[in-house]
Amino acid sequence: VLMSWGARRWVLLLTAGLGTGLTAIGAFSSFLPNEARFLFVLAFSCVGGLLPATIFAASSDYAPSPAQIGTFNGLIMVGISVGQFTGPPAMAAVVSWAGTWDVILWYIIALSLILTTIALLARRLDKSLEQKP
Repeated sequence: VLMSWGARRWVLLLTAGLGTGLTAIGAFSSFLPNEARFLFVLAFSCVGGLLPATIFAASSDYAPSPAQIGTFNGLIMVGISVGQFTGPPAMAAVVSWAGTWDVILWYIIALSLILTTIALLARRLDKSLEQKP
């Protein structure tokens, strides 16, 4: 819906990247009351949901050819599944290694920065796609 209203893909990806990092700060802040932290968790889920929706919506433009759109969507689905399968054990490994849940914030911020970098690379890709005849 946001893309049909004119939102650029890279802006949505950037919003997901920065938004997950910022909302994670609120969600894992020990000085906030639990009610406020819960609101940050809900916001985290909302901005995080921009990621798969934007990627799937962009797949027809990012696929090398129209004949490869289905394959490209399959690779996206595999990537999402691998992330959902490996993410929680990776978080558990980080917590186990550190001995505290406090490090999860840094783990999420690191992933948020990776997503932000991907969004900026997508901006360059979108500009090159716009220049094609």
